[in-house]
Amino acid sequence: MKTTHMPHPHSHHARHAKLRLLGFGILSFGIYLGFGNLGFGVSASAQPAPASTGGTTQVPAAGAAAPTVNRKPQTVNSSAPAPASDINIPGIPPLPVIVPHYDAKAYAWVWDGQGQAWRLIPRNEARILHKIGSNIGQQLVGTLTIDGCYDVPAVPGRSVTLLFRAEGNFKTYKGLPAGETGIEVVKLDVQPGPRKNQLIRTAQLQRQGEASATFGARREPITVHKIERTDGVFHSVQVARPLSPGRYALYLPDRAFEFEVK
Repeated sequence: MKTTHMPHPHSHHARHAKLRLLGFGILSFGIYLGFGNLGFGVSASAQPAPASTGGTTQVPAAGAAAPTVNRKPQTVNSSAPAPASDINIPGIPPLPVIVPHYDAKAYAWVWDGQGQAWRLIPRNEARILHKIGSNIGQQLVGTLTIDGCYDVPAVPGRSVTLLFRAEGNFKTYKGLPAGETGIEVVKLDVQPGPRKNQLIRTAQLQRQGEASATFGARREPITVHKIERTDGVFHSVQVARPLSPGRYALYLPDRAFEFEVK
């Protein structure tokens, strides 16, 4: 029988063993914390999940130009937040895990079916310009403008699935129709910018009700699910029809992210 000899707790070798263990522990934590803060702390197995059987899909009315209805998300768990990775949203691949779980930043991803991975999508300097009559307490109305130069993930237009995560719930405004979430997906108009190789991507917001805003008939039909976990509040967004090639925005009342359909 093989016997393992342990160093005496006060010996020279024991002290060196403790220092080595402590050093690797600090290094490991530093790497994990750093990547988590950058939004790359994803540690879920990227396997496709079965087709969704729950949730509510917004479907365009007859005639593609008619406005769509973005229904209230189905809440997967309505009690206390679940531990990270213990629960996922039905019908989509396992969610990323945010490290550390208390990260206050917000992230968004698009699912890359070919690479079987969630790809981070950037905000790319998204902001509202040419504001129209927006008062305190109202959602901004104007031109959503994206002119950043960060590369964006490109995915096929069939079965597009997006994901948004924040530490808590995002703000919504009075006038949001009953059953709607405030999340929208819209195709962007693309025009050459003033700088070489620059593209200006835009979409026009309009007032909705007392204080909310919408892209109206330009919205894509989507299904939204919501889940609360210890590492944040997640909203999955599944587009209910194939998307044509171009640039798109995942829009929330206080921010927007950009992705591409190839």
